[in-house]
Amino acid sequence: MDHNQQAVKKMSDKQMFALGLFAATTIISLLLTAMNVRAVIEYGWQVVLLCQMPMALTGFYLGYTLMTAGRKEGLNAD
Repeated sequence: MDHNQQAVKKMSDKQMFALGLFAATTIISLLLTAMNVRAVIEYGWQVVLLCQMPMALTGFYLGYTLMTAGRKEGLNAD
């Protein structure tokens, strides 16, 4: 493999890790919300915010990873 192929593989591995992490935390966050329906009804948005925070944080990480794709590897240099 030449340098560009290694850089593309490294970049796609980072993106797949971020996507997998986001998928896992999305499932966990939705299950946390579903399992705590009584708490959601009693306390409202505070519990929803607490349950959805992992998904939000990994969503920001996924977005950052996708927006900066290839910069460190030098793939989008002209």
